[in-house]
Formats: sequence, C-alpha cells, structure tokens
Amino acid sequence: MKAQAKPAAYGLTSLTALVIANMIGAGVFTTSGFALADLYTPERVLLAWAVAGGIALCGAYAYGALADVLTESGGEYLYLSRLVHPAVGFIAGWVSLLAGFTGAIAFAALTLEAYVYPVQGWLAAGSIVLAAFLHGIYKAPGAWVQNAMVGIKLLLLLWLPLAAMGSSGIGASTTTETPPFPPSSFAESLLWISLSYAGFNAAIYVRGEAVSGGAVKSALLIGTAVTTVFYLLLNRVFVDTAPYVEVAGQAQIAAIAVKSLNQPLTTSLFNFVVPLALFTSVSAMMLAGPRVYAQMAADGRLPKVLRFAADKAPPRQAIWLQAALALAVVAISSIRELLTYLSLTLALSSVTAVASLFVIRRRQVAKVSVLSLTIATLYIVMTLSTACIGAWLNPWQGLASVITIGTGYVAYRVGT
Repeated sequence: MKAQAKPAAYGLTSLTALVIANMIGAGVFTTSGFALADLYTPERVLLAWAVAGGIALCGAYAYGALADVLTESGGEYLYLSRLVHPAVGFIAGWVSLLAGFTGAIAFAALTLEAYVYPVQGWLAAGSIVLAAFLHGIYKAPGAWVQNAMVGIKLLLLLWLPLAAMGSSGIGASTTTETPPFPPSSFAESLLWISLSYAGFNAAIYVRGEAVSGGAVKSALLIGTAVTTVFYLLLNRVFVDTAPYVEVAGQAQIAAIAVKSLNQPLTTSLFNFVVPLALFTSVSAMMLAGPRVYAQMAADGRLPKVLRFAADKAPPRQAIWLQAALALAVVAISSIRELLTYLSLTLALSSVTAVASLFVIRRRQVAKVSVLSLTIATLYIVMTLSTACIGAWLNPWQGLASVITIGTGYVAYRVGT
C-alpha cells in the first residue's frame, strides 16, 4: 500500500504572510484618528506608531527565543503551561479564546460588513464561514490563497503613499496651534496602536507545523518589520493629508484621507484593499486561533475532539468551534470601542509569555542568551507601563480585562 503523503509544512513565506495578515487589520484604518485628537500633530502620531513598532519587534525577538525551546503549536498556552504552571497556561488560552481570536475575528468581520454592505450580520457571518472552509479543508490550498491575498494587499497598500507623494494635501492636518500633551496621552495612544501590532507573534501558533524553528523566528521578525514600515507609510497619508478638523477623533480617518487626495483611481483601489485587508485578518486569525484550542485539547483541558489529527492535518473541529464562537459574537454584538479592552487583555497575556524566558533561564531548561533576556525585559517594561496607564485612564476596560482573566481561573478550577 502506498504511504499517505504528509500535509505540507508551513514555510517562511507562509509564516511571514500569516504574521503580516494577523497584524494588518481594522486597527490601522481607524486608530490614528483617535491618536491625532489626543496628540494634536502628525509627527507625534507617527512617533507613537514607530515606538509601538519597536516594542513589537522586541516582542517578536523574544517569542522567537521561546520558539527555540518548545517546538509544538499552541502559543502562550503552550509556553505558560509547560514553563510556569498549567493554570497560568489555561488562563492564557482562555484569553485567546475570548479576546485574542473570537472577539478580534468578530470585530474585523463586522467592520468588513459595515464598510462593504451593511446588512446586519450576513456579510460578517459569510466571511467567517468562508475563512473556516479555507483553512479547515486542506492546509496547502488555504496557505496558497492566504499568501496570494497578503501579497495583493501589500502591493495595493503601497500604492497609497506613492499616490500621496505628489498630492498638495500633504501637511494639511497640522493644527494652527500645537498645545502640549501629557505623557499619559502618548501612553494611551501607544496602547491603542499596540492592538494593530498584536499579531506579531502569529507564527508561533503553528510552530509544530512549520518547516523549522528558524523559519518561525525569521517570519516573526521579517513580518513585524515589514508591517512597521507599511504602518508608517500608510499613517503618513492618513494623518497628514486631510485637514486636522476633518480627521481628528474620526474612526474613518483612512477613508477621509484617501478621499481628500481627489484621485479616483486611488479611491477605487482603496475601496478594494480595505475589505481585502479585513478578510485576510479574519482568515489569518481563523488559521492561528484553533491551534491554541487543539493543543489545549491534547493536554486534556478541552474536549478531545478538538485535538490535532494524527497526521497533523488542520484541526478541523477546533476551526469550526472558532467559527461558531465568532458567529455567536457577530449575532449579539455591534461595532463599538474595544481598543482599550483588547489591548489591555492581550498585553498582559503576551507579557506573561515573554517573562517565561526568565523561568527557562532559572530552571536551566535551555540556554537563553543575555541579548534575548535584555530585549525581553525592554518589551515587558514598555508594555506593562503603557498597560498600567491605560487601565488607570480607563478603569472599566481594565476591570473587564481582570474579569476575563478571573473567569479563566474559575474555569480551570472547575475543570480540574
């Protein structure tokens, strides 16, 4: 009998595309309007995007070091369960289940629907089901389609800064006066912007299905660096094209800025690329998230039916669970301000995962370089600082993050 071929492993191209697709979603098209209202000048907003990109690169480097130690899929859940305590890992998986993927998928899908064809729930639900089919049937076709969509998205997004270079609108959004702003405003803007960088760790969720650990590490850094450059180029257009009074505090800053260029071709391309960007975000999270639940099921923390198949085929049951949860959120929710809640919750989860590098060093599980520990420390300090300031300025969202973590612990205790 002829041996059955093993499913193709994810290579550097697919892993990098996964990172980029997880990062470039709804946030980049909305966040800068709120940041501009608080920071007053385009230069300050761009500085915030650059600083957030630097923090994300530190996180990507630290996660790459973690991927060297543990070679299975599962992300924060896997790292924290194996290196710290099963309860801590379960809470991280719980956060991914509720906020990191389910809430984020629903938010991106609803934003897609509102942008393209605002008929309550249908387009959002359709994008989720399509993404589930894309990644739940066969691994290789799903990766090919994902790579192609990401490539098209990057090419079209690159058109915007090129089209804006010759526009007389550049520089129009500067205010007549430049009032001072407190450091807390910059920190809160960093917190909002960090949500747009949250997918920098996406490749570690499919670590067990990657061709090598080196490919995962390279994908984390390359994907994050490419996305950072794109964010700076795009936001140069978004915050420095239209008049300040038209874009400050506006969620639709990207659409307003592109319209102000008065270039029909650019507007048409933009109207195509935004839905594409949002769908690739839904698709990428649908690929990554179920790997966490599959690993939790393999460890007995979730029903066994969600486990990986013996031949490492896509975790189809976990994918459909993710789709069902996202569809439920779409059915009962509308687009609303979730920036602070999601940013706080995901920041705490990623900081805890990166901190496990110090556990590895202390327990001598594996060698961790001084450079890795230094970069991890920088990531932890910067992320925690902005998160604490964000929680102080937004106590209700901070409380919601605490409740999410608390319910995860309760669920762990009930299941043990």
